[in-house]
Amino acid sequence: MSAAPTEVSQAIDALFLTADQGTWAATYETQTTAGLRQNFSKENYDKLGRAIHDRLGKLVSKSSKSFFVKSMNGVVTVDASYDAQFDKGKGTIRATLVKTGGIWRYQGLWVGSPEFLEASTVPCASCGKPRPKDASFCPACGTKIDPAQAPPPGK
Repeated sequence: MSAAPTEVSQAIDALFLTADQGTWAATYETQTTAGLRQNFSKENYDKLGRAIHDRLGKLVSKSSKSFFVKSMNGVVTVDASYDAQFDKGKGTIRATLVKTGGIWRYQGLWVGSPEFLEASTVPCASCGKPRPKDASFCPACGTKIDPAQAPPPGK
């Protein structure tokens, strides 16, 4: 089991490389468990990969925060957490992987970053409070958002 930390780290690097290359969606069937696919649609999985690519950029580096290995009845499961540095900011990666058929497959995956929050809100032109980029009305002051004042895509 001593190879598990290195193998898992390499599996995570490989998965995040697919986000950078635009091939993330192709990993849904091959690198995830049936349990993940049961609870996470292919559409949402693809959205996560695109959000990582668009809002965070390439995974530059990561350092292990925690690593827990469990082996029961011949099934090896790892819960790993990393502090990550991406092109566009910092984040946290948490993953649960299960080794099946000699391959680490994702049972769970969570990526957190302030970039996800900042990318989805903009200040209201009327009151200055944050509002969703795609909102028709400001939730704080109720002002109707003029589509001409909407931020350009990607901003």
